[in-house]
Amino acid sequence: MPTLVEFMGDMREKLLKKQRKSLLKKRQRILVAALKDFALTRPLTEVIVSAADICSMPEVKAMLQDTPPNVEITLESFADLLERLPQLCDEWRKLKSRDLLALMPASTADARNAEPGETFSRLELATTYFQCNACTEPISYPRILDHGCMTALSHGYRNREDDMAVMFLQLKLEPWNYAGNKIRYYKTAETSARSVIQSSGLDADFATAGDLDGADQWLECLCCSHHVKGRAVFRWKKAVREIL
Repeated sequence: MPTLVEFMGDMREKLLKKQRKSLLKKRQRILVAALKDFALTRPLTEVIVSAADICSMPEVKAMLQDTPPNVEITLESFADLLERLPQLCDEWRKLKSRDLLALMPASTADARNAEPGETFSRLELATTYFQCNACTEPISYPRILDHGCMTALSHGYRNREDDMAVMFLQLKLEPWNYAGNKIRYYKTAETSARSVIQSSGLDADFATAGDLDGADQWLECLCCSHHVKGRAVFRWKKAVREIL
């Protein structure tokens, strides 16, 4: 049977863990409230970095986890961070964009330049699509950076008591593609998009999503037909999905 000393030791360990969780959650709530206010100031089309990604950034993680328990964290404690948040978010988007580029098949197209000093971005091509493991639809860039499945909480956190697990559980989120295995390049969607782009009269090696949107074209499906309504017509993005 456990001795009284062992029992008291176990109780003390449980109390310390409970206090640690409470401390982390309190600090995190202050930061998350500030992040929500920040998001309201940003353009509607801007990809907003998730709170889980922000909390995983080294300097933020250090503030939340390494600040001594006797030092109170307030909104003012995050003042410098919040001032630099636009820059940090931009750096995050660039980092994740490089991750996406690494998933794409090699091509000479990315080495071409539209103008001197202006790198041609393959991510913005109308043929570029990704697919997450939980969905079947093709997902374009930059929408993939804001796709909900990319930050959905994975299994196993409830069996962990480390600081990061506690914070992810509190947020009900994990950082974007945290384990690195939630996403892949969608080659079949690229093939479909090439067909659609060529039907629109544009060059599939260079046309961007913006080019197709600007063309403002409707495409008629030669297979779909209704005895009353006639043939179906689609915008280009819908057409890509229809011929997958």
